[in-house]
Amino acid sequence: MLLVKQGAEAKIFKVMFYDKEALVKIRSRKSYRHSVLDCSLNNKRTKAEIRCSLKCKMIGIRTPAIYFVDFLNNKIYMEYIKDSITVKQFISENNVEGADDFEQSNLYNVARNIGHIIATMHNDDIVHGDLTTSNFLVDTSNNQIAVIDFGLGSTVSTLEDKAVDLYVLERAILSSHPKSVKFIEEIMKSYKSNISASIVGVLKKLEEVRQRGRKRSMAG
Repeated sequence: MLLVKQGAEAKIFKVMFYDKEALVKIRSRKSYRHSVLDCSLNNKRTKAEIRCSLKCKMIGIRTPAIYFVDFLNNKIYMEYIKDSITVKQFISENNVEGADDFEQSNLYNVARNIGHIIATMHNDDIVHGDLTTSNFLVDTSNNQIAVIDFGLGSTVSTLEDKAVDLYVLERAILSSHPKSVKFIEEIMKSYKSNISASIVGVLKKLEEVRQRGRKRSMAG
């Protein structure tokens, strides 16, 4: 097994699954938690992750195909998307600062697609829980976007949950890519033009979340 990514909640390895390149995500056990509670939480999050991923696929959003789930050991075997890079890497390789250049760049289309994807998820009450540029993949063969790592996701959500989803992405982009203001602006334009009337209130909630974030920053 080849370690691909190590996070606070899980490790991801590249493996062979029935002669096919795949990834396996293994949730980490927490020694500071009671073993029964730890097992229950990991199992719950594994189920939620699968539910979010499959629901996204049902509404036309690309996510890695799920091959097999080992609930006893909280392992998810999934598709390895070849020829893909994270949006974080894509921004670093394609950053364009000028407004005219931006609209002619690959970044423009990627931003539009991300906004549309998030709106589609939110219209169906799916929240990701950790929207960062590391959790979107760009298939470099066709520039299609895939969403990964629903470890903190949910298929039951409020306007507040959706607003926090957007705020997390906004902060992630502006902190990791400070010259990419146009990128997040285009994501938001696309999001606004694709959300359903029933969740328009998320935009007001987003402003409230931003204000709370600013107050926390001022308080240190």
